Amino acid sequence: MKNASAIFHHLFSNHKKFYESKCLGKLQELLPPKFKEYLTHLYIKNKTLYFVFSHPAFVMEFNYNKKVINDILKMLQKNYIFCHDITIASIKSYAKFTPSSTVQKSSPMQRYRERAEGKFTIYSKNEEIRKLLLAIQRSIQTNANTTR
Repeated sequence: MKNASAIFHHLFSNHKKFYESKCLGKLQELLPPKFKEYLTHLYIKNKTLYFVFSHPAFVMEFNYNKKVINDILKMLQKNYIFCHDITIASIKSYAKFTPSSTVQKSSPMQRYRERAEGKFTIYSKNEEIRKLLLAIQRSIQTNANTTR
């Protein structure tokens, strides 16, 4: 049984897009490791080679190292059979943020059991403060009784 790459090779071996994708795949393999990690994809449009990164910092880093990329591309066009017919006038890069596809589950509101029992003595002599503390004590006691 033939594998998928052999079938595609027989079907599309003379197609321009097939050559282009093979050439871009080889270019992506030859990139420095720091670019490979954050490179999402690359494509050619109107004789311009676009590099799409997942972080804007690597766009700046890429712009500083364009000479290295041009050298790799010239070497590929000279030595790799799939890159002979591809003409590239300029190289550009940009960053595109793609959020992760994992969806967080919304958990139901957490409820905690009241651990305090509301058993404390009130030493205040001021009547207003005493009433306030009694109201707090009753509230704690009712919450403790309802959650059990």
